[in-house]
Amino acid sequence: MNVEVTGKKEAIPETVEGPEANRSVPEKSIPPLVEVFLRHPLYKLYYLDDVEGFQGLAVEERDLFMQQYEDPLRSSILDALKWANEHPEADLTNVLPGLPCSNSDIHWYVGRVLASLEDGEKRVDWGARCRVNCNELRSGRT
Repeated sequence: MNVEVTGKKEAIPETVEGPEANRSVPEKSIPPLVEVFLRHPLYKLYYLDDVEGFQGLAVEERDLFMQQYEDPLRSSILDALKWANEHPEADLTNVLPGLPCSNSDIHWYVGRVLASLEDGEKRVDWGARCRVNCNELRSGRT
């Protein structure tokens, strides 16, 4: 997993090397940068009444996310959601203090948010290509 920090991509280490390698690391630990970037999407859980009924972000919420967070921040949040979705054994209950739901509910929610945002990314990409194609047609280039 790569996360962009201060303009350069850095890999989030999944293993510990060097003097830290002998220290026991809990199996369910979350890489620190993943934890940081998960905080924004998980914040909604404080206000969500029915996690099990949550089917994804509303179009307006997804569009607002796409507008508010430009790359590299948006990509880092998406990477963190992907990491959490690929690691169901990770304990996400302590990413934010006092989250009012179980770890399995948080993972369900992460999967639904990720699917919503990935759909938004596809729409943004498709929309950009359409604008380019339309502009070329208008200018007479085909």
